[in-house]
Amino acid sequence: MTTNFSVRGIVSFVGDDRVRVVNDAIYDDALNDMTYGRRIGRYLRRFNWYYPHAKDQAEYESVLAREKTGESVERPPKPPCLDLAWAQFEHVALCRYISSYKRDCEQRRYSSEKSNEDGKNNRERAEPGESDYETKLYPLFSSEKEMADWGIGVGLYFQNLRAFAIICFVAGLVSIPNMNYYSSSEYSGSFHVDNENILFHWLMKTSLVCTRTEWRACPTCDVTDWGDFPRPQDRFGVSDREDEDLKFLKQNDCKVRFREGLIMWVTMIFVAVAVLYNCYRQKAVETEYDEAEQTASDYSIQVEHPPRDSREPEEWKRFFENNFTFEDHENIHVTCVTVVLHNQHLVDKLVSRRRLLLHMEINIKHGKIFKKDDLEAV
Repeated sequence: MTTNFSVRGIVSFVGDDRVRVVNDAIYDDALNDMTYGRRIGRYLRRFNWYYPHAKDQAEYESVLAREKTGESVERPPKPPCLDLAWAQFEHVALCRYISSYKRDCEQRRYSSEKSNEDGKNNRERAEPGESDYETKLYPLFSSEKEMADWGIGVGLYFQNLRAFAIICFVAGLVSIPNMNYYSSSEYSGSFHVDNENILFHWLMKTSLVCTRTEWRACPTCDVTDWGDFPRPQDRFGVSDREDEDLKFLKQNDCKVRFREGLIMWVTMIFVAVAVLYNCYRQKAVETEYDEAEQTASDYSIQVEHPPRDSREPEEWKRFFENNFTFEDHENIHVTCVTVVLHNQHLVDKLVSRRRLLLHMEINIKHGKIFKKDDLEAV
């Protein structure tokens, strides 16, 4: 038995014969537009260990088929639909964009990857659970500008993530000569590799870690010459001779040449300049993302310290429409006016009252009816 997801619902097939819609649904998802997890779930739901209601689903579909023939049978409870849950997850929790929309009661398809002025793809974000328009999941390689539909901060996060990935990659390429020298026997000598931690040892071998060390006499050294780092137990030692105490110091014998130091210095300068440039460019990117997204704040103004007696929204609407015009002397249109009163103290009290009512409703004894208008009876 296979299942197709349509606008009407979950339509089941036995062989080539259509049985009936068995679950209501509002999405029309093609197989290629589904996540791989949903596709795997569709395959596994035939097994009881994955979908225990498989038998109930088959029985429910059988009853629906018998009802279709006119037979009077008692319909069992509708079993939960696993595919419908997957569809809810994909259309509510995951990021989607509009691929087609309806206008004047007619569906008109358009390419959601149409080019805008700069020649880049322009996708319109779909609201969670969008059912009036056909939607698709965002592709893996989406631009940061499209991610800004979820907020400018989201777009800036992915823009910075890509910028720092490029910076670190270029810095790594520049440091390849140093990595080759540090991993050679010329710098640190032989290097023991543990098969259990071969990746860790390989990464340590390409770093400045020095394994070529030697104990040398240091009569003037004392354990108090070191603080917490490096630990004296690792670098300072005293002989066990009874006649005198010979002090020794463990020293690294690895040599860092001028070439490696120059490459390291160039890498640090590159990283610093690149990070500063990215911070400077971030302001321009933020402005670009903000101008690409139209919000209510782009068409709103706020009047501070108005007259105390001007509390009527209609009066403000007439004031703006009669006293302000466009450049072509056409009167403006005010869509909405909100008058905010200085009543924060009253709002705080109302919020506290709502919390107390909710607390009372939760802790009321079982069987009693909670009425907000008659608290004495409670």
